[in-house]
Amino acid sequence: MKSALAVLVSATSAAADCPDLTVLACDIGAKRLEVCADAARITYAFGPKGAPELTLSNPLDAPGFTPWPGVSRTIWDVVDFVNEDVTYQVFTSTERIPEDEARGPTRTDAVVVLKEEEVLAEFRCDPDTVQGSVDLLYDHLTAHGMCFDLGTRTWSRCP
Repeated sequence: MKSALAVLVSATSAAADCPDLTVLACDIGAKRLEVCADAARITYAFGPKGAPELTLSNPLDAPGFTPWPGVSRTIWDVVDFVNEDVTYQVFTSTERIPEDEARGPTRTDAVVVLKEEEVLAEFRCDPDTVQGSVDLLYDHLTAHGMCFDLGTRTWSRCP
């Protein structure tokens, strides 16, 4: 799937612009993670607040988004952004059946940085700063004419 992703990479001093949809935004210490979507692309921005160090984009017809398949005790959705041989994997995960049932479901929003399958870093969102959820991409993609094939786990234009 990585080879199918046409990824635009740029270093930018402007904050990510979310004209249609803020998929996920949060603070991670002094840094800011923003994933935005519009009718043409899904954009990842990470870095100091107001001045991201890295911006990556996936076109809508190769979104890099994998929705939860509907099984397991954890509900998760993930979107990958690839920069050469490094993948930035942004996810929202909710444990439906936590070990401490009195605590209730627990949610994690984070970005994992991978080189091949090796984890280079993981950055978790400060929970009280989270806006949105990666699962918002499903409705956004379908509203823009994209269909997900669960068998092949791929997105394509709807017939």
